[in-house]
Amino acid sequence: LILLREPSVTRTLALDALARAGRSWQIVCTSTSYAGCQAAARAGLGITVQPSHLSTAGLAAPAGALALPALPQVEFIVISAPAPNQPTRALTEILMRSALT
Repeated sequence: LILLREPSVTRTLALDALARAGRSWQIVCTSTSYAGCQAAARAGLGITVQPSHLSTAGLAAPAGALALPALPQVEFIVISAPAPNQPTRALTEILMRSALT
């Protein structure tokens, strides 16, 4: 497996799904970014888990992907202080209007 460093939502979901399915695994590479995980996967070091909205250029589902345990959908929420400052309000507006919602 190629995974983000802890703490990571995708890392936890992948390891939990494999554990529930009774599948063995080995972490061969960790990264601080999805780009690093993708680069390691492109180099053939293993498989990685990432949000579906990220680019998969140069990557493909691994052979036997249908035999892997399914991963749950993930939902993120935006929270802030009760009286956010202007930069926080602006970022919240951008996130709420993004294609990711």
